[in-house]
This record gives sequence, structure tokens and C-alpha cells, in this order.
Amino acid sequence: MKRSPASIHKRRGGDDLDFVEPFFLISCGDINSMFSLFGPSQPIRTREKVWLELGVGFLLSEFGRSLLDPERMIDDIPDMNDRMYSGTPDEVQQVFRTVCERMEAPQERISLAGLDGQDADEALGTYERGDESDTIRLSETAQEDYLTCVATLAHEIGHVRLLSEDRLFVDDPNHEQLTDLFAAMAGFGVYIANSTLTDDSGYAQGWSWWNIQKSGYLSSREVGYGLAVAVHFYGGFRPAWADHLRLDAQVPFDGGLKYLSRYHDQIGSLYGESYIQPADWTTSRIMEHGRAKTAGPRYAAVWAIKEGSHDPTQFESLLERLVLSDRDSDVRANACEAVAQIDLDISVQCEILSRALRDPDIEVRATAAKSFGDLQSPPAEYVRELEMLLRDEKPVRYAAGYGLKAFGESARSSLPQLTKLLTRALINCDDNETDFMLKAIAAIVPDGDEYFRQAFAHEGEFLKRIMSFLNPTAEEAEFTFDA
Repeated sequence: MKRSPASIHKRRGGDDLDFVEPFFLISCGDINSMFSLFGPSQPIRTREKVWLELGVGFLLSEFGRSLLDPERMIDDIPDMNDRMYSGTPDEVQQVFRTVCERMEAPQERISLAGLDGQDADEALGTYERGDESDTIRLSETAQEDYLTCVATLAHEIGHVRLLSEDRLFVDDPNHEQLTDLFAAMAGFGVYIANSTLTDDSGYAQGWSWWNIQKSGYLSSREVGYGLAVAVHFYGGFRPAWADHLRLDAQVPFDGGLKYLSRYHDQIGSLYGESYIQPADWTTSRIMEHGRAKTAGPRYAAVWAIKEGSHDPTQFESLLERLVLSDRDSDVRANACEAVAQIDLDISVQCEILSRALRDPDIEVRATAAKSFGDLQSPPAEYVRELEMLLRDEKPVRYAAGYGLKAFGESARSSLPQLTKLLTRALINCDDNETDFMLKAIAAIVPDGDEYFRQAFAHEGEFLKRIMSFLNPTAEEAEFTFDA
């Protein structure tokens, strides 16, 4: 199905490093699946591994072997390096020409301009698609630093190749990450990997200062492994440019080469065939991957079950085994999502997810609890199990609140706990938990307006904050709310 492409895209920059990932992304994974006593360990988490391998396969199918050949990696632009670069307009233009040439982008239809105003505070660069030409804008911060300038231009020109040529569309959820991966594979992997985290310091007039900045959409670890996947596809010999990768990219790069050379479980080129999306995998291929010895193929099998159009009942026993006994927590969590998303009998779905609520891994418990919220009218007998998770770690509490929404008024017994958690979230100014608990209560109580008025009758400030969540455009404390 054709989807509308983006008009403007930004390369992220200047992020606060004290960020919190979504609750379903924060677990550290299963140690047993990451390390082996008898061979090289898997250098990154399974979900990252599979996504990167599928991304490499997609890009190779789109652009061919020549453009993405690791032997053509650029680790230094001629007559320019970090010591010589001063950010003049001529130097920025030289970098622009070099990046366009290496990425085989139509330089004549791309305009390069500066970025100012609010966008300059929020982004290092932007891409805007036009009918006749595209416009790339760079902030002063990106222009001043050599490494950031190259990486930002490579990312934005990646948008030209992917979005302007309709190879990818804005509503693809990982299009920004895939653009970073493409820029890394199309000659600028060293720059993309080394620019994800930059710092600066100085001393003036008796004051010393230090600044650290995060940019890009992939971590150095992910870029490093993505490059290892590409190099493995092209033969697996370690290139000289790998010595220029920063350490947190170089370790997964070297580890990835060793791991893939040993296990050969790379998704997308395992059998040397052309790229096939998981949604198009055959039933036999899914079952084969689901029985694999390493975690990556098993994770990909679940992905294929979720994305495909097969009869879901034939995968019931496979998913149950993966949810309840797989060694890798990413596989177990992914299988929980699949159980809720595909068309299985509601009693089967609830029984499998109920047992997963007792998983020792926090992410699996959270994913199982959240998956209850995606079911249609689950039996009330499972409310108690989700209520018990409201005393668990914060990510699991979020998920349990979301899961209880599916039970509607059958979950009224959970209102005291949910209201207590909502009050604590308001006290702590925790907007994420406030939002989760408000939505859970609203789904359970049909007269949400009256319930919140009574519960917070003596807490005027809390009532105003609740109003701001439920009705952001209202100016008075009076509000209405539909569950």
C-alpha cells in the first residue's frame, strides 16, 4: 500500500542524556542468551540484532552491492580533517559535495541552507522534500564541528535517497533509524558511529565548563553491529577503517564478526537468497526459525508470525513454548506480544499471558501485562493477577494499568490501588505514570468526570492537573471526560 512521504525530517541533536526508554525496552535481556562458555557471545540484544540484520537486507535489496560495499568506506575526507576544519561555508560545501558523490545522490536537485530559529535549537539538520528539489538545512552547531557536519549531512542526504526516491515512507516506524543505518553503510559508518556522543570543554575568565551531547537515532553499539553484519555479508574480513571506530562501536563490530562467523545466523542472508520480508515468510520457514539454536532466528520467527497472514492456530504451540521456556528474554517478550495480536482463542491467550506474568524478567512481565490490554473482553478472573503487579517495579505498574483497561467495569476492585498510584504520580510530577493511571481508571469507570471530582474533592491542584491531562485546551477546573 502506498503511503504519503514526509515533508520535513530532522536529525536529532542536543538530547538530554538522562532519558527514560519506554517500559517495554528497558530490560537488560537474558544473560544466558548473551554469553556462551564455548564460543563468541552475541554482542547486542536480540531485538536489536534482528532489526539491524533485516535493515541491512532491505538496504542491500534496494541499492545493490556496489553502493554499500564496505571497501568504499570513507574514514577521512581528502584535504580535510578535524584539526584543519573550521566550519567555513566553503568547507561545508566541500563536505556536502563529497557526501553527495559517495552516496550517489543528485546534488543538482538538493539545496543546502542554514537552519535558524526554534528548529536550530531542536535539530542538527533538517530535510524538506519538494516537487522539483529537496532542501537540507544545517544548524550552526552542525556546521562548526567536522564530525557532526559529516554525520548530519550523510543522514539528511540519506533521506533524499530513501524518501525522495520513495524507497521508504514517513509512517514506517523505524525510518529514522534505517536512514542512519543507510548513511553508515553508504560510506560514512565511521562518522555516524563516532558522532553519536560528543563532548566539549573549556576554561575562560576563571570558569571551566564541560558539555556532552547525544545525536543520531542509533547508538554507537548498534551502528557497530550493523556494520559487522554488512562486512560479514561481503566476506567477513576486518577492514582497516574499523580501527577508527570509537570503542563502544568497535567492540560490537569485532564481536559481531566473530559471532556471525561462528554461528552464521544472520537473518536475511542466512541461505544466500534475496531479501524477503518476514511478513512474506512461508509457514515452514517460520517453524524452522522458531526451532533454531540461537535466539535471533527464533525472535525473527515471532516477528514473521505477527506480520504475516497465516492461520495463527498453527503457531499456538510454538508461541506457548517460546513465551514460557525460551532462554532469551527478548524472544519471550516478543512472543507475548504475538499471542495477544494474532487471532487465537481468548482462553488460550489469557492462559499463556497469565503464566508469563510470573516471569523473572521485568520486561517479560511488563509485556505480558500490557498484552492483556490488547485483548478483547478477557475474563474477569485475571484481574487479580494484574492487580498484584500494581505493586511491582514502575514499568510493570505502567503495563498492569494498561492491561486492566481491557476488563472495563470488571476491574473496579483495582480502583483504590490505581487511585493511590495516580496520587503518588501527581505528587512526584511523573507525567508518564499519571497518564497511564488516568487512562486505566477512565476505562474502568463509566462516569469518569464524577469519579475524579469525588476522589480529589479536597485536592484542588491535583484536580486541575488531571484536567490538563484530560482536557488540555480547557482553562477552568470544570471539565468533562468520556471514558
